[in-house]
Amino acid sequence: MTITFTATIGIDISKQYLDLYHSTLKQTQRYQNNAHGLKLLISFFKKNPVDCIVFEPSGGYEKNY
Repeated sequence: MTITFTATIGIDISKQYLDLYHSTLKQTQRYQNNAHGLKLLISFFKKNPVDCIVFEPSGGYEKNY
């Protein structure tokens, strides 16, 4: 079975930032890795719905959530 996603977001998680790429919009965004940045990220998701979100946790900073 093959699943095709129309809109996908990739998020690179670092200590200071959440770097996002939206595949359909071909757009990047950067958010602070704190409570305020997370609120802004959620607001972006509400305005730009997606089928799939992929995280790249490479330094242990993903454990904050």
